[in-house]
Amino acid sequence: MLVEFSVGNYKSFYSNVSLSMQAIDKLKHKGDIDVQNVIDVGRRYKLLSIAAVYGANASGKSNLINAMAFMRQFVLKSSTK
Repeated sequence: MLVEFSVGNYKSFYSNVSLSMQAIDKLKHKGDIDVQNVIDVGRRYKLLSIAAVYGANASGKSNLINAMAFMRQFVLKSSTK
């Protein structure tokens, strides 16, 4: 499961940016959130099971997805010659 993804110096990302799947305190204790979208990982952490990436045109959404795809391929093919 992806908990946090950070990328920097890749395409349009000059400095580091992070996508965190950790639920913030406001979401942990609020009663009106959908509890099916929060996964309890022990006493200290709650993770989101889904997230949305949105923003203006040319803000880096596709580059974030491309960076995640690059990292996935890098990990999957790192043990092959």
